[in-house]
Amino acid sequence: MWAYIFCYDCLGQYQRDILLDDDDNKSKSCPCCRRDISGKVWQASAERFMTYLNRAHKLAKGSAEQKKYAELAIAESNATLSAICGDKTDMVRTRAFFLYQQAEALSLADKPKEMLDVTEKILSANKRHKLDDEKLFKTNIWMAEAHLALGEFTNADDIYNSLGDSDPMDDPHHMQLIFMGMCRTCYELGEYDFAIFHGQMGIRNNRGYQGVHKYVALAQKAKGDIDAAKTTMSRAILYEARWDEGNLNQNKKLLAELHSL
Repeated sequence: MWAYIFCYDCLGQYQRDILLDDDDNKSKSCPCCRRDISGKVWQASAERFMTYLNRAHKLAKGSAEQKKYAELAIAESNATLSAICGDKTDMVRTRAFFLYQQAEALSLADKPKEMLDVTEKILSANKRHKLDDEKLFKTNIWMAEAHLALGEFTNADDIYNSLGDSDPMDDPHHMQLIFMGMCRTCYELGEYDFAIFHGQMGIRNNRGYQGVHKYVALAQKAKGDIDAAKTTMSRAILYEARWDEGNLNQNKKLLAELHSL
């Protein structure tokens, strides 16, 4: 008897081809035993998706390896979503779940255009099946971050302001993301005093949070207060995400640039 051995990637691609094929007359059976596998394939794809996404979360933020696994997760989610159709309540809920998980993968893969598309779909689906408050907040944050990455600062600012007005602000993590987002957008829009104000609120909330000092220092620099900017970045080196060597080196680089002025 012949023994068949398939590599993981080829097997996954074969299953994705089945999911993405719209031809109902085409065989969707196992190449070995010939049993129909269309009902099980999307579940296997969903399992691979979660495996890739969980792997991406464990890797260094912004690293090439993290983006690689996030992109593998996105490919699997596209295949899974293509197989989940219909207007039945359970299908709509399942699709909304995978759209949300896909947005999480897109946030790790740094794909802002795709992120905007997916977050708009999530918010549209939210009108029919309400997301919990945490998922709704994160979806809006992802949308704002996508606008930032695309240079659409006014759109991002509108979202952060709406979150600041509507969110109860009793969650320290929510507060941190809003403060930092408002600091960045105000800086990009040339509103340096507001950038410093919101950034300092973020520093008071959590001075160890990654990236919390950067746009405060840049706003101070833009105002011509180089000494204040140096002080801000010196504190960043002392307190901010010291476990992250990449972040520490970026802060040291900015401080060195300030000293060279």
